[in-house]
Amino acid sequence: MEPLPSGLVLVLVLCVAGSVQGQPPGVKERYEEFLRQHIRSSMTVNKCTGVIGYLKLTEPDGKTCKAVNTFIKASKDQVKQICTSGTVVGNLVQSAQTFPLIICKYSGGKPYHPYCEYRGFADTRYIKIACEQGWPVHHGGDIIVV
Repeated sequence: MEPLPSGLVLVLVLCVAGSVQGQPPGVKERYEEFLRQHIRSSMTVNKCTGVIGYLKLTEPDGKTCKAVNTFIKASKDQVKQICTSGTVVGNLVQSAQTFPLIICKYSGGKPYHPYCEYRGFADTRYIKIACEQGWPVHHGGDIIVV
């Protein structure tokens, strides 16, 4: 039996690695949307209006200003670990540790995109997320640490 050409071996290795690292079908879009809306390690309280406007985050109708959006100041890998190491609470998983957050609340302007204005608040809280097949797909809230 002849050995496979080295280029073909590399392609096969990359395909296997990609399928291990990639999200399952049907989860990828929800995971990427979760990352887009909630994971931003460089977020600050002063960036709320600009970032939410740039990302075009709105209520489900696509035009009304989103009342609140929470940004988790962590890496996507740190948040993904919650799915396997957190505590299941109903249909959500609660983090075992606290995370730094920037919570952006609608504060004025015209009530529809792109005229929304936000005020940001920094806090550290436990977070709850929905996971599908080990991947975070929805921010389900947070718990204030007292």
